[in-house]
Amino acid sequence: MQPDVAARDRLLAAAGQLLDSGDRNFSTRAVCDLADVKAPTLYHHFGNRQGLVDAVLEQGYSQYVGSPRPSGDPVADVRARWDKHVQFGLDHP
Repeated sequence: MQPDVAARDRLLAAAGQLLDSGDRNFSTRAVCDLADVKAPTLYHHFGNRQGLVDAVLEQGYSQYVGSPRPSGDPVADVRARWDKHVQFGLDHP
C-alpha cells in the first residue's frame, strides 16, 4: 500500500504554517484540523509531534542548504549562494 503523500505534505505545510505564525506549542489536533486529516494519519507518517516538528525542520533546512552545482567560477558560486541565503531570509523572516 502506497502512503498518502498528499496527506503527509498537508501535515508538513500545516505544521510549518503554525510554526511560522510563532505558535511553538501547537497541538497535533490543530495540525490535523488545518491539514484536514485524522490524528492516526499524523502518527502514521511521523510517529508523534516531535517527529512532525523534526520533519518540518529537516524540510526547511534542506530548502536552505540545497544549492546549485558548482559552475566552475568560485566567485559566481559564492555570489549565487549569498543571493540564495538572502532570499531564504526574506521568504522566511
